[in-house]
Amino acid sequence: MRAKAADDKRRRLEVERVGEWAKQNPEKRREARERYKEQNPEKYRAAQREYYHRNKEAIAARRRSREGRDPEKLREARRQDAARRKESADRWTPSEEQREKYRAHEREKKQLERRLQSVGLPSRRVRRTLVSERRANLAAAEQFFSRRRSRAEVRRIAAGDVDPNLLQGWARYSALVRRRNAFLDAVQTHIRKHGDELRDDVTLDSRARELVGKDPLDTDAEVRRRALEAVRVAYAGMAPPKPSATSPARIARDRLGQSRAPHGHER
Repeated sequence: MRAKAADDKRRRLEVERVGEWAKQNPEKRREARERYKEQNPEKYRAAQREYYHRNKEAIAARRRSREGRDPEKLREARRQDAARRKESADRWTPSEEQREKYRAHEREKKQLERRLQSVGLPSRRVRRTLVSERRANLAAAEQFFSRRRSRAEVRRIAAGDVDPNLLQGWARYSALVRRRNAFLDAVQTHIRKHGDELRDDVTLDSRARELVGKDPLDTDAEVRRRALEAVRVAYAGMAPPKPSATSPARIARDRLGQSRAPHGHER
């Protein structure tokens, strides 16, 4: 126990001595560090990784602090980094495996875009925000939701006496409202494009229900329900389910001896 304490003390004094020497001789320290890095690249990278994982939160906090103090400097650094990456990319030639991986990623991306377009949804748009912008948004949200309302304000809100301009602005800029409106617009687009086919299927399913003694379907409500489901599937990024051979519509065709005809006509 005593030997361990003495060893820890010796190590602590050595670290303090080296730290003091580094402060007094910054150029020599830099040169020694570069020599060690050249002579022991694997050990150097392993030590860097270990230090990063051991101090990850402190490193992230320092980075956020620097970005918040000078956002313009951060933008300039990002532009320079992008220019360096572009210059490096011009000199780099990908392997065939990397090319195929990139092509597969692009195919998946285009498939998702086509699914979104088929139901009238916009393409995904992701935008980076600076730390200063995120902090300003969080501060504004905290101020809005934590502010105590006066009794007069509460009474006006409860009575529905709200400035129409504020409501219109909220409807325009609320992300939730925009997503809801985009979803409903997509449903209407889907109904316009596929309404005839949906009505045919609902009609056949309704007849199949009547054949087994069940109540018929409400055509308009069922068409909208199926359009909603199709858009939800597209939002989730999944392929729409294929009709089963035992679906009510298929059973109705078989039992009624009907085949698909243009909307409004049956043979």
